[in-house]
Amino acid sequence: MAWKYLIFAFALVGFVFSYPYLQDKLNIGISYKVVVLLSSVVLMFIITPLYWRSIVKNGKEEKMKYKRAKQPWE
Repeated sequence: MAWKYLIFAFALVGFVFSYPYLQDKLNIGISYKVVVLLSSVVLMFIITPLYWRSIVKNGKEEKMKYKRAKQPWE
């Protein structure tokens, strides 16, 4: 599931790095600063949920370990 997001993120970074070349060849009127700003916002929305999902998943696994363990006084 996360691989799709990471592939899209790498494609977006590659597009940003190749944008000055494409802008010269295709005569695109959008400035490079706008493209970098929009792509950074999109990357933030892609990577932040993946990061929080991994934290929540690891947190639940830790809680389950402690929940299953018997207490010394039992």
